[in-house]
Amino acid sequence: MATCICAISSEIGDRPVLFDALEFDEDLGTCDILYDAAFLIMDLCHRDLRRQACRVLDAWLREARGVEDSGLAALPLFISVRAAIRAMVALQTDAARARPGASAAEIRAFLDLALAALHPAPPMLIATGGYSGTGKSVLARRLAPGTGALPGAVLLSSDLERKAGRPKDRRLAPARYAPEEREAVYAGMFRRAETLLAAGQAVILDATFLDPALRAAASACAARAGVPFHGLWLDAPVPVLEARVRARRGDSSDADLEVLRGQLGASIGHLDWHLLEASGTPDAVLRTARTALGDGSGETPDLSGRSPAQA
Repeated sequence: MATCICAISSEIGDRPVLFDALEFDEDLGTCDILYDAAFLIMDLCHRDLRRQACRVLDAWLREARGVEDSGLAALPLFISVRAAIRAMVALQTDAARARPGASAAEIRAFLDLALAALHPAPPMLIATGGYSGTGKSVLARRLAPGTGALPGAVLLSSDLERKAGRPKDRRLAPARYAPEEREAVYAGMFRRAETLLAAGQAVILDATFLDPALRAAASACAARAGVPFHGLWLDAPVPVLEARVRARRGDSSDADLEVLRGQLGASIGHLDWHLLEASGTPDAVLRTARTALGDGSGETPDLSGRSPAQA
């Protein structure tokens, strides 16, 4: 946080005035952005709002467009420091108000969080793939909290990466979905994933991954980073996919029924990812995904030349 100093000036009535010393120095005033972000992330985690904490972190990283990714190596320390400071403030407040022990439970919770942040779970790379309408993004967002270091895995979505700097519900020109543009988006996601993994953060890649070469590239990304990889392929009957795509409103995906039918008509090659039945509720799909991630089981059928949704 910025340091406050006390200045006495005759121009303001010879009265002591507190002001932010750093607001006059742009370099000093903007050098601790992650530390400031860690305050909100820590507070959300303390309130058991891990999903919201993940969304805050993702939104900030997306706006930064990769510039801040490597800095996440310091996030566990910053979360811990912020939690410890809150514990200290609560303790001092109780003492000042002559009510020792009044905040003992909350102080203990802050200190537990501070310690937990310093012992993060190891990073891993998860990829959610499948046709439009299978619920990849919904699953990815629900998997993120609690995966890896606090507050959870960083979500890299092809739809959001493609629209970086633009409103997420603004449709892009068809040219932005040309093969070379698509490959560039995936390549950017893989580069960012490697940086984030090296910083100790778990990552979830959210994209269709219809091309076998892109699925192989995701696995290779994890191998280069030296972390475990889990590919989750979501599948649902065609009528379910069509109904979901038709019902979208204000979504970051530009895929419509025409795009979906084009996807279904293409061969996705051999699939060696965990196959998840995704026509059920988000809770049911999440349970299935966690089972697959936990015990390493999952179907790995050969779907060369056919669509799993049509198989």
